[in-house]
Amino acid sequence: MHIKMQNWSVYLTIALKKHVWIIFLGLILSTLFLSEVFSLTTQVTIPTNGSINYNELVLKDEFVVDGEWWNLDTVNNYMYNLSEAFPSFVRREEIGVSCNGYSIYALIIGLGSKYMVIDGAIHGNEKTGTFGALKFANYLIRNWNDQYWNLRLRKVSVVMVPVLNPDGFVKNSFEFDPPNGGGLNGHGKNLNRQFPPGCTNTTEPEALAYLHLWAKYPPSVLVSHHTGQMNLAYWSQYMDAWDDTLVKYTLQIANQSFVANNHTETAGDGTWLGKMYHFYQAGYNDMTVAGAGYLYGAAAVLPEFWRPYTKYANAGTDFFFQIDKAMLSHLDNTIQTRTAYSSERLVEVRENSARANFSVTIALDPYNFPAQETISKIYSAAKPTGVSVDGTPEKEGTIWYYDSATRILTVKNATKEIVLLP
Repeated sequence: MHIKMQNWSVYLTIALKKHVWIIFLGLILSTLFLSEVFSLTTQVTIPTNGSINYNELVLKDEFVVDGEWWNLDTVNNYMYNLSEAFPSFVRREEIGVSCNGYSIYALIIGLGSKYMVIDGAIHGNEKTGTFGALKFANYLIRNWNDQYWNLRLRKVSVVMVPVLNPDGFVKNSFEFDPPNGGGLNGHGKNLNRQFPPGCTNTTEPEALAYLHLWAKYPPSVLVSHHTGQMNLAYWSQYMDAWDDTLVKYTLQIANQSFVANNHTETAGDGTWLGKMYHFYQAGYNDMTVAGAGYLYGAAAVLPEFWRPYTKYANAGTDFFFQIDKAMLSHLDNTIQTRTAYSSERLVEVRENSARANFSVTIALDPYNFPAQETISKIYSAAKPTGVSVDGTPEKEGTIWYYDSATRILTVKNATKEIVLLP
């Protein structure tokens, strides 16, 4: 019996030696897989005043510690830790250095070749926008395995610069102007007046870094986070008519989502902070929204929350989050992930992948337009092989026709939906 047991141990030793490289490779692959699947439970400590646990914060979006916004080191370390925890689809890049020598970082989430660009704290004292961006980053990371967001982030990468003006950010003052204010950069310049076409001589290193980032990641969509006098949003004066219509619609969707969260915060002057009050066209040619629209044709907006006070952190970060989320979700044609949209009706574009011909349905909105409106103009990248109006297939030249020069499809008498066949 003893001899037999020895033989078995010898046989086992030989077998293990023969297959040790297979076992070793299997362990490596298993480790990589598990690290990705369970990365949300990874414990990472972020240096700050006191110990902050990464796992708790990425799940809870807690950006205020002891009544103060996170400091610059905490923000930068947090972005680094995100890139370390999720290296397959998150990375941090240094894009430049401020007047006073602080590094400026971008956080890139996704694998797509189209880009949505977000900036925060271009006025360094407007800190709510920084953490609204990080809240959006957390949401995208948490939902990476969701089918909708995974598909979206494989087509579109989100490139955010949470602190574009670190010189002003570190002053930790809500005043705008020098010597104590943090609105301007270390040279006393307003960085949101440094962009073409209004500014033909960009001088500040922070603005130059942002322009270089655009060149590397040309924005199809841009959102510039600000705080100011009231909850509102500006849009680029250089968007074409299609994007102009869609951006207004998208901001309405964002506002509906924001209002639905039932924020109860009230400003010092009695203003309820639970909704967006106004939409305007941007008025200055030298702001980021003008530059992105002018240089790249981006659908660009500048949302502004009432104040950067930590007292309103919950409502403020949610305000920016809802706008960022809506801009990534609804500007399908701007980022070229769908095939059609309408300039005359607010529409929802749905891909019908269950059908063999993979059609596209444009659902008309009966609440914003009268039913008697019978003409719909739709941008389509290619001429459809067929068009169905309110469930009935229609012949070309009668109910619909396509202009190949403008790529505009004109459809008559549709009241509910239009289906385009590929």
